[in-house]
Amino acid sequence: MFLTLILFLFTFATMQAQVGSTSLSGIVQDGTGAIVSNAKVTLQNTASRAVRSSQSDASGAFTFSAVSSGEHKLTVAEETGFKQLVQSAIHFNPGHSLALPDLHLAMG
Repeated sequence: MFLTLILFLFTFATMQAQVGSTSLSGIVQDGTGAIVSNAKVTLQNTASRAVRSSQSDASGAFTFSAVSSGEHKLTVAEETGFKQLVQSAIHFNPGHSLALPDLHLAMG
């Protein structure tokens, strides 16, 4: 009986953790597919206007964890020689993670 209770509590806790865990990840590249590291990436909840910032790492990757549900806007700030990239209407449902296709910065 005790083991059954422990298994039930573990399963319930795991399910609860999965319901609210939403994340966004992607890779920043230039027009030729080369990695762009240290690019400033911001994620804004369009309803609350809350903004979170990140930076692409040495492999061009970025991640936002614990993203709130709803609609968001992603911006990759201008880097030397590149134009700003904006993706609007990115929608998150509770418990769903999203991996964006590679983000290609245009020259300019």
